[in-house]
Amino acid sequence: MDEGTDSIKSTIRSPRIEAASLIVAILSVLVAVYFGIKTENKKEITIRYLTERNLVSIEASKTNGLDITFQGKPVKSPWIASIRIENTGDIPIDQKDIESPTTIIFPNAAVLDARIVEQQPANIDSTVNNAGNYLAVIHKLLNPGDSITIDVFLDGNPSNKFSTFRIAGIKNPVEVLISNEQTQNYVTVIPLPNSAQYSALTLSSLATLALLAFASYIVFDYVASALKSGGDRISVMKSRIERDLNPEYFLITIPTEDKILGAILSCIGNPLKLSAVLDINKLVNLVETKVPVPLISIYKESTGSIAQKIQRLSIGATESQLMAFAKTRFSKKGADALASEIDKIKSRNPTNYLGLSFEQVKKSYVDDALRNENMDTGDLIAGIMAFLISISLISLLGSAWKIILGY
Repeated sequence: MDEGTDSIKSTIRSPRIEAASLIVAILSVLVAVYFGIKTENKKEITIRYLTERNLVSIEASKTNGLDITFQGKPVKSPWIASIRIENTGDIPIDQKDIESPTTIIFPNAAVLDARIVEQQPANIDSTVNNAGNYLAVIHKLLNPGDSITIDVFLDGNPSNKFSTFRIAGIKNPVEVLISNEQTQNYVTVIPLPNSAQYSALTLSSLATLALLAFASYIVFDYVASALKSGGDRISVMKSRIERDLNPEYFLITIPTEDKILGAILSCIGNPLKLSAVLDINKLVNLVETKVPVPLISIYKESTGSIAQKIQRLSIGATESQLMAFAKTRFSKKGADALASEIDKIKSRNPTNYLGLSFEQVKKSYVDDALRNENMDTGDLIAGIMAFLISISLISLLGSAWKIILGY
């Protein structure tokens, strides 16, 4: 992982940003759930006044000798209106829910006739009755999306009309007056043209799907990792640390430009086990038992001096290899912290700090693993919250698409 990515991750994981992200996530979930509950599972009847038109123009009504009658009775101002009653909620309205039927009252007109001209679906059991200045629509089951359209013949202007009913779970009907001009549904806070609304919804939908995919990946990755480690990731990490940093297996490659010393190192084994590098007695024993006497004679130094020289050479090599190990296994923050700790150890123990440094590497490795585990747990929580938010947003966007598409 490169330094830039680590820097971005450490910035994202700063306590303030994590706290702010958590607060925003919680608020987003609450808002999404609130609107989800508010928009779903509602019981609602909408009465749409589709068209109203006068059947006789003002000029024609002034013509002498023009008489209009209906069933033998004179009609002074004939009007026709189209009305649709629709279940716009999410819950069926059953006959047992209806205490009094939907009634539409025309204060300025007399209802001469009312007829059902369309039903969606066609098998709705319904009738319409009229008397005086009102009509009543009597129906049985009305599923979500079901509608009944009525044409009403009136004597008088149908303005100032209103409706009433008593249906369980519904306080008042939703009344919508639709003009003869084409209506426009808006799903944005600011009214925008259809093309702009489609673009906004498309971008929002794609962003929500991307959020869902990202959240799913985080959750899946964490669960897969937990299953792979048998559910105890810390124990697995610690056992791996003990294995990787076992002095009997951690090998140190000792560089030298001295050809004779290089030959001696080849005899005792290069790379060397860290356990041998840390113990001068083990080094002396290796030199005495592995290096031929003629080669020691050529070097013109005692086995103890040769072992000390090898140990001195190993100090820099060990430190650099420990740091290389840390950079490949630690987070950047963990590797930087380790380097700082080793510098402190070196300043306190300049002649014998390798063993202490090695123990510090093990401790830092555990600390870094625990820190990463905590970060992974935080990522899991963030992933779950992002998943819940995206699911809620998908529900809201689905409702918005239904509105703009006219479903």
